[in-house]
Amino acid sequence: MIKKEMSFSQADEVVVYPKYQEIRQWRSMNEKNMGMNQTVHRKAEDVSLVMGVRDYAPGDKLSRIHWKASAKIQQLRTKEFEHQVTNDFMFFLDREQASYGAEEHPLFERAVSLTASLAKYALKNHFSTGLVSYGSFPSTLPMTKDQEQLYRIFEHLARIKADATLSFAKTILKEVVYLPTGTTVVIISPRLDKKLALLLGDLSYRKIKVEFFWIREKQPLTNEERSHLQLMEGVQVTYYLVTEEKFSEVLSGGERHVSASQ
Repeated sequence: MIKKEMSFSQADEVVVYPKYQEIRQWRSMNEKNMGMNQTVHRKAEDVSLVMGVRDYAPGDKLSRIHWKASAKIQQLRTKEFEHQVTNDFMFFLDREQASYGAEEHPLFERAVSLTASLAKYALKNHFSTGLVSYGSFPSTLPMTKDQEQLYRIFEHLARIKADATLSFAKTILKEVVYLPTGTTVVIISPRLDKKLALLLGDLSYRKIKVEFFWIREKQPLTNEERSHLQLMEGVQVTYYLVTEEKFSEVLSGGERHVSASQ
């Protein structure tokens, strides 16, 4: 009799989903649409109700151009329609390495955790939810209400790092043009510079509802940061200062619309 032994190696992979918190309330105020109502059911804009016109902004659809008004002043003008409230949320997670300085920076972990917490809250309340996340492992998940979306988002968040080389501002510009009318854009980033503040202001000017979650260390604001916050306040961009992992406190108003003069 001959005894033979063979050994085989087998790798097992365990995916650890991101840490999240149960959020008690997130009242996404939609000043651009129906005053101060909480989001409920999305309705398309009423094209029969033109509220006015404004200057053309890059990215405006050709069908929205007001040709008579444009011809009158020899400059492109865009029609403004009356909007209804929306419950469509597209999350933009900043994964640009330059924003953090390291692929696994603590602020990046907080950004991932916040994204997971907000996405879970939105889907639990039957809001359409999507995710834009660019990096070496990129993903653009279209908005949907089905509960499988939460697992798609968590699966993606479990595998990513802050390793993007494309600037976060370019990521936003590249994807925002594909969003349906009425979508609320949720920006999650540790970066606040003039370029990003102007970009968010431009989106707000185009009647795109923007909520900016600024992930940062708990330290005094610089004069430059105050000026960027004042710029966003002037164009009605909602922002939150997320200095600690206490997301419910931030969302309940503890640090929402913090005065830039403080």
